[in-house]
Amino acid sequence: MRCLSCGQFAAVVTGEPRRPVVCLLCGKAYADIAGAVDAYGVGSFYEAITQGGEPPAYECAQCSGVDACVVPTQTADEPDGRVLMCLCGGHPLEGICAYCQRAAGYALPAAQMCADCRDIQFAKF
Repeated sequence: MRCLSCGQFAAVVTGEPRRPVVCLLCGKAYADIAGAVDAYGVGSFYEAITQGGEPPAYECAQCSGVDACVVPTQTADEPDGRVLMCLCGGHPLEGICAYCQRAAGYALPAAQMCADCRDIQFAKF
């Protein structure tokens, strides 16, 4: 990922809860996942809840149990775009479910619904 301190694509996700993101060039490190989400997330949870809009981070469907650890960020592979990156597990994700607001590790179908929500939605039929 791009380091927010030195601007280079040298920040790596370690997978450790105490130092989840560390820059290999300048040494900038975040003390916990919440601090990394605050730095890399765009916007605030308060504004997203009270005024609508996108939250700064999402829950990861693959790392269930960790709240709001997925942020849209620039990576060396996508320097001009935004990639959903899990700051807990260090893996990229493909999309956000329109129903449960969790990030999925696979491309979502046209309904923009993850497999869990699709199973629940169609269980009645």
